[in-house]
Amino acid sequence: MAPADGPESVRLANPLSSTDGYLRRRLLPGLVRLVEKNWANHVPDVRLFEIGTVFVATPGKQRPEEERHVAAVITGRRDPRHWSGSGEARFDLWDLKAYLESAIALAVPGGAVQLEGDGWIVRDARGRSVGHAGPLNADAPPWADPLFGFELGFDAAQRSATRFTSLPSTPSSERVLALVLRTGTAVQEVESLLQRVGAPLLEAVAIESDYRGPELPPGTRSVAFRLTFRAPERTLRDAEIDSIESRMLAALGSELGIHRRDAGSGEVTGERA
Repeated sequence: MAPADGPESVRLANPLSSTDGYLRRRLLPGLVRLVEKNWANHVPDVRLFEIGTVFVATPGKQRPEEERHVAAVITGRRDPRHWSGSGEARFDLWDLKAYLESAIALAVPGGAVQLEGDGWIVRDARGRSVGHAGPLNADAPPWADPLFGFELGFDAAQRSATRFTSLPSTPSSERVLALVLRTGTAVQEVESLLQRVGAPLLEAVAIESDYRGPELPPGTRSVAFRLTFRAPERTLRDAEIDSIESRMLAALGSELGIHRRDAGSGEVTGERA
């Protein structure tokens, strides 16, 4: 039970108290009240979460809609006080975003975070708004740190079973491939091509550096990609990786018009690591 929370709140026929006469429409207000109780007891560092059902009144229907939500709030220090002097860092918006993205991966697979005002909104794979995150208002004492929180609706789609794989037993081989990209070329597009051409031996692609300088052609930048190769049952030979790298460069040139940066321009490219 909860106080009224907007026109979509569902009124109870026989509430237990005059202040809690509705079914809860969101989880965050209840968590905020718990934070306020902690503050009232001089507890400054609070991290709370809840997974539960919320209710939304639907015009023309006798029964309200029920949705499964997850919500969390954070305030105060990231870590406990310690004699070493650590534990003084406070939670901020970027800590909240990290928790939010972890929750999205489980609650809304395929969800995307979009900036809105001083926080974020979450959209599912179909573009619907299914959550939000940002600073929260609360009845805070003067010494309290800012309060942040998020709330998400669960995606009801069937989840596939999580599969675990054993740790690799063969060594990896790495190359750094420096490419000259035009200003409008998205790094994600390049990564997708590298993964497609390098499969199945390309294990990972990571950005090593993103460089802009006067020695580069106007409207371009040099992005270095660290490529990790591995075969599950044997050690790769240099000739095999050379062949894959050649196919990557050919595909980059023909499909995206991207070429390797000249090693004489001040940055070593295609080096073995």
